[in-house]
Amino acid sequence: MPVRLLLLLAATIPVLLLGGCRSGPRAGAPAKPPPAVAETILVHVVVAGETISHLAQAYGITVERLIAANRLGDHRLHAGQRLLLPGATPLPLAPVPPPRPMGPSTDWYLPRLAWTHTAIDLSNIDAMGSTPWRITIHHSSDDLADNAINPIKALNDIERMHRAGKRNGVPFACIGYHFVISADGQVWEGRPIQYQGAHALRDNNKGNIGICLLGNFERHGVAPAQRAQLLAVLDRLCQDYAIIPGPTTVAGHKDHPGNNTDCPGRFLEPIVREYASGRLRGSAPDRAR
Repeated sequence: MPVRLLLLLAATIPVLLLGGCRSGPRAGAPAKPPPAVAETILVHVVVAGETISHLAQAYGITVERLIAANRLGDHRLHAGQRLLLPGATPLPLAPVPPPRPMGPSTDWYLPRLAWTHTAIDLSNIDAMGSTPWRITIHHSSDDLADNAINPIKALNDIERMHRAGKRNGVPFACIGYHFVISADGQVWEGRPIQYQGAHALRDNNKGNIGICLLGNFERHGVAPAQRAQLLAVLDRLCQDYAIIPGPTTVAGHKDHPGNNTDCPGRFLEPIVREYASGRLRGSAPDRAR
C-alpha cells in the first residue's frame, strides 16, 4: 500500500546578516550557534481499517507520541483523518487486513441477475422474518424440457410457471425456491433468502430455505456433480444458520403436511434422508463459476 503523505513542515529559517562579508567572527564576539537541524513532520491520511498501533509500527514512532502530537482523546481513527507524524520515517505501510464479512458468504452461487432481470413483485412477498431454521429439498420434475442442457432456460421457465400460479393457482412474486442446483453442480440464486419461500405450502414455508435440483428424480438418478454440490450446500447452510440436521430440519417436499407429491423423487429422497440422519456430509461448495 503506498504511503499517503500530504506535506512537509517545520524547517528552521536561517537569519541573514547584513553589512558585508567577513572571513570570521569579530574579536570578542560570541561564537554563532550551529544552525538548527530541521525536523520533518509527515502528515498521514487514514484509510479504513488502520489503527494507531499499525501506523506507529509502520512509521517507527511510539503510540504515545502519535497520540500526543494529534491530541487524540482515544485510539479510534476514521477514514480521511489527517495525523501528524513527528520524527517519523516514511516506511511503506503493511497491508491492512480486509474486514471479515458480517454475514454468510455469497461467493458460492450465481446471483439472480445471472439468469434474469425480471423484478420481484414486492407487493406479493413476505420477509423471512427470522433466522431460517429448516431446509426443504425439491426436484423440478418433468414439467420442463432440456433443463440439464440449458439451466438458464429452466430457471426462467420455472419462474414464469410460478408467477402464473400454475402449480397451485396462486401467483408467486418470483420463483419459489431460494437456490437451484443444475446437473453440472452449479448453484443459482432463485428467491433472495431475505424473503420467505413459496415451495412447501403456506405455513410450511416459514423459516424454510427451499432448494430445487433440476431434473426428474422419479425417473433417473442424481448426477454426481449435482449430488456432491447438494451435500456441500446443505453443509454451508447448516453452518451459516446453525441448523442441526434432523428429520424436521432437513426434509423433502413430500415430508411436509398437506403436500400430496412425490417430490423430491425416489432417487433423491434417500440422499435427503441420509443427510438428515447424519450419515452424509459434503465439503465446502464450489465458488460460483
